[in-house]
Amino acid sequence: MKVTNVKIRLKQSGKLKAVAMVTLDNALIINDITLFENAKGKLIVQLPRTEKAKDNGQESVVPLSGELRHDITSEVKNPMFAPYRHSGAEVERADTCPLFQSQYGGKMMNLHVISGNNQNENIRPRHLEIKMSDEDVQKLTEKAGTHGLTVAELIEHFIGDLVHGTYTSGSDERMYANDWFERCGFGRFSDTFLQYLFENQILEDVLEEWDDIEDAQKEISYYEEHPQEAEPGELEEIRECLQENKEQLDEYWNSYTQQKTGYSAFNTFDEEMKKVLEWREERKRLLGD
Repeated sequence: MKVTNVKIRLKQSGKLKAVAMVTLDNALIINDITLFENAKGKLIVQLPRTEKAKDNGQESVVPLSGELRHDITSEVKNPMFAPYRHSGAEVERADTCPLFQSQYGGKMMNLHVISGNNQNENIRPRHLEIKMSDEDVQKLTEKAGTHGLTVAELIEHFIGDLVHGTYTSGSDERMYANDWFERCGFGRFSDTFLQYLFENQILEDVLEEWDDIEDAQKEISYYEEHPQEAEPGELEEIRECLQENKEQLDEYWNSYTQQKTGYSAFNTFDEEMKKVLEWREERKRLLGD
């Protein structure tokens, strides 16, 4: 096993200097690892222990090899000094909100191992418009504040757990976030065209047909106004492709209407397609495309 992620909450006073959470092999999480300063000013790493473990003289509730124990100790100590390195790999250092719940207060320092395609490069502000009452805003800010969070930080980490994303707090948190999502019944009594496209994994196919239709219509309009610029037979070829695209799109729509259960109102193709395009525009905006 090896250390793949370290998250540290710094303490600002007293002998206790920091509390850490270490992830092994992107799976096993060890919480509440403490870093404290002894009487001689030396930093000591203490792994968590239950009362039973203490009685048995065990150092940790998790069986660890000497090499792994050394790696954990190094990874928890190293962030207290510069430069910040993780077994030769680059490490991101950022003062952000807590990524794990603990009884200890203080300032949080995230240490994410950067590897592969480095998803940290994609982390940037996203702007969402959320409709909320003043009362809910007050409650939400207070809820976040009780754990030293801003509302944005709270939402970041809930989303991370919901989609198993960058800021996920652990497997249990992901499980409970998904349970909440499924239990709320979003879309349970709805059967929109957008849902149908997702469920059948044909969303991108439909959007491609739609884009091809729009492009063909623009080309036809242009060549009808400037017939001298069209190659012989080109306009007819574009019209044939346009008809094929429309027929394919009609097949998708007819398939949807035949299986529709009637949970939601029966809208026209234009109304349902508008929702699909609005979804795509929001995705583009959030991605910055």
